[in-house]
Amino acid sequence: MDVDTGYTVTVAVSDGTDTTYAEVAVTVEDAAAGGCEMVDPNAGNFPAWDSGTIYTGGDQVSHSQLVWQANYWTQGNAPSAVAPQWTLVSDVEVPWSADATYNGGDEVNHEGRRYRAQWWTRGDEPGAAGVWVDIGPSSCN
Repeated sequence: MDVDTGYTVTVAVSDGTDTTYAEVAVTVEDAAAGGCEMVDPNAGNFPAWDSGTIYTGGDQVSHSQLVWQANYWTQGNAPSAVAPQWTLVSDVEVPWSADATYNGGDEVNHEGRRYRAQWWTRGDEPGAAGVWVDIGPSSCN
């Protein structure tokens, strides 16, 4: 069983005469078994989302290490799976959320299975509702 690991990082800054030290405790948490890594290594190639910027349909930004595309004019609405102003562009496996809106063709993971929406849906749980098609086991939960 993997566990969280603690580290102490020490930084020294010197001007050639005096030296100052600082220590910071860092804990690296073990990822839950079977979890999906919601990170797009390409996200750094896009401008970071800014709450004060006006975005129009088609604009792409990075937010929470993922790439998002604006569906229409928006300002101050953070990109997320439950924000209708944004669509996730990053090719990552996502868990199903009752609060998110899905369109036909969208895929999600739920309880160890992978599902594809047949049409627009919100709140319909995969495996329990006819809108979802079971397309096999998920590679992560």
